[in-house]
Amino acid sequence: GGVLLSSMGNDRPYPVYWDKMVINASQVTNPSIDPLREPMELRVYIGRKPDKIEIDENLNVKTKMPQQLKLETPIMFSAMSYGSISYNAHAALARAAEELGILYNTGEGGLHKDFRKYGKNTIVQVASGRFGVDREYLNTAAAIEIKIGQGAKPGIGGHLPGEKVSEDISATRMIPPGSDAISPAPHHDIYSIEDLAQLIYSLKEATDYQKPVGVKIAAVNNVAAIASGIARAGADYIAIDGFRGGTGAAPKRIRDNVGIPIEFAIAAVDARLRSEGIRHTISLVAAGSIRNSADIVKAIALGA
Repeated sequence: GGVLLSSMGNDRPYPVYWDKMVINASQVTNPSIDPLREPMELRVYIGRKPDKIEIDENLNVKTKMPQQLKLETPIMFSAMSYGSISYNAHAALARAAEELGILYNTGEGGLHKDFRKYGKNTIVQVASGRFGVDREYLNTAAAIEIKIGQGAKPGIGGHLPGEKVSEDISATRMIPPGSDAISPAPHHDIYSIEDLAQLIYSLKEATDYQKPVGVKIAAVNNVAAIASGIARAGADYIAIDGFRGGTGAAPKRIRDNVGIPIEFAIAAVDARLRSEGIRHTISLVAAGSIRNSADIVKAIALGA
């Protein structure tokens, strides 16, 4: 009578709301851009934006900008931990991120020593198990992400069985070989927005304020209120993981029945932050069943 675990994403025939949206096009009064004749770029910056920009008499920007993440195209690889996926899969993600000028995410299993050379294209996670977290780990990366929730299993932690914890994985996660890697459901030092603000502050202190700090949450019914608190706690970005997001292992009943689609979550969070006048203070990252370029465009239009 054990819990039925499953991997990947939700396989039930729920509606995919991306497919119920269409994209408007520019024509006459708002002419379209000819990419063969006019300069275009897809580069984006993720992070807090200043309340205003001050320019001196020589047209130099005087305002000190918060640390930003630069992406050559608005795509990132979602978090997948070493242990839930293989060494070779992590190597492929890291090399692809470097080649494309984007970012990949270590997930909650730490950063293998072989991949530290890809640090400028890496987001490292600080999850409830704190696997592999030390000062070197934090300072190696381009950004730090506090993992609170995951779209495939909102409200619960993780479990990597001991039989998967090889010598290499144990060294990366800083746990004994063959031991179960248990991630508690909550962070045991976060029971309020004030506690979250303290952890964000501590991580910025540990990296001399040189690394953006984001927070990853699952898309749930009160996600807009949660995001508002995260923005006020000092995070630089929020990654929202939707209902159909993938996983290495999750209880099937949780994966298939808990959470809301990312399409609703992004729109609700963007509207809430705009209504409170704090949308510019934080970037939004959409995750959880982003399947193709059309989904990306629609997510950006909704506020990501």
